[in-house]
Amino acid sequence: MPKKLKNLSTAPTTDLRLLRTRRALRDGLLSLITKIPFDEITVRDIAAESLVGYNTFFRHYASKAELVDEIVSEEIEQLFVRALPAIVGEDTYTTALALCNYINEHRALWTALLGGGDAQLGGGASAYLRRKFIAYALAHDVRAPQHEWLPMDVGTIFGVGSVLDILSWWLSKPGEYSVERVAELIDRLVLAPTLGRTPDYGTAPSARGKKK
Repeated sequence: MPKKLKNLSTAPTTDLRLLRTRRALRDGLLSLITKIPFDEITVRDIAAESLVGYNTFFRHYASKAELVDEIVSEEIEQLFVRALPAIVGEDTYTTALALCNYINEHRALWTALLGGGDAQLGGGASAYLRRKFIAYALAHDVRAPQHEWLPMDVGTIFGVGSVLDILSWWLSKPGEYSVERVAELIDRLVLAPTLGRTPDYGTAPSARGKKK
């Protein structure tokens, strides 16, 4: 009985250490992506940047790819939660605004994932994110009213790719465009047309955002 009590008392501590280590590895990789080409990053680099032992890394992840997959999967789920209202409703601008607000709140992370428009990444992380995002949408059978002439999978591929391109462009120009302005661009150029909606912004350009 005392032995069982001892195990119970140490379990929360062990879980906390595990979470701290995984968080350190995640942050270490994201930090490295902003410094060196994604494809050149090694597990030793991640361990050193995270101040975690090399062997410790493999107690949590089998490879760099598994760590990246976890990060990307978590972020994709977060974005889809925010994109769902546009798929089932009519207000595509509000959805675009929610997406942009989330990206802005996690700007450092998404700049790393999308490369912030920086060719230094060689498309590594950005291309991987795009493939995962499209695969997630297709696998979860995300459907929305579209034009009769537009195949569902083509609309998904175009929509996801275009939104990520706009976000990458925005992240490469910090401070130049407001969240509202970028949300309007995503709505006008991608969401509303692809989903067969007609947004009303009035006659003035950039009616939603005052900043550029």
